[in-house]
Amino acid sequence: MLKIRDFARLGEVSMTTLRYYNEIGLLKPIHVDPETGYRFYTMDQLPHLHRILAFKELGLELIQIIEEFHANGGKVRNLPPGINFLLLHTLGAKSNQPRLIPLQYFKEGDTYIIIAAKGGAPTNPDWYYNILAHPDDVTLEVGTEQFKAHATVAKPAERNRIFADVARQSPNFADYQKDNPRIMPVVLLKRVNAK
Repeated sequence: MLKIRDFARLGEVSMTTLRYYNEIGLLKPIHVDPETGYRFYTMDQLPHLHRILAFKELGLELIQIIEEFHANGGKVRNLPPGINFLLLHTLGAKSNQPRLIPLQYFKEGDTYIIIAAKGGAPTNPDWYYNILAHPDDVTLEVGTEQFKAHATVAKPAERNRIFADVARQSPNFADYQKDNPRIMPVVLLKRVNAK
């Protein structure tokens, strides 16, 4: 584990920035010492920090993406052409508390596709475990629409086919998978029609 000072140096951010990301829930320390309050991070969290910083370089932070998404009918400014975002609402796998995250998505027919990339980190993102625990408690916001969806994880052959297509459309996903021992899950989201 790395002390906040060392993690900040590696990530080329200030400790104040890391404290802020912790406060707003973007990047929480892996451990907080109960006696001293020292925050600790791991190398596995660097790709997530880099993803936050990449959004920031585009002039956006995740909270701003959510706000801008809502304010502009599901559009987010300053994104490269062809990149589309949805807002994924889930319930926490352990807490059962509502969670919200913007994610890049792809489509195949009526199916929305998201990749559990976590910026190339060796572990799956929290939202993936939320979906595994509560596959029917998923809501999507796409454009100006909000609707319930059912989540499934693509089986290996289907996953490989879809991931190859996604990597052709957005090469950063191929970069995330390269040299990563974790096979990044492909999650399929299908609209649930109201009864």
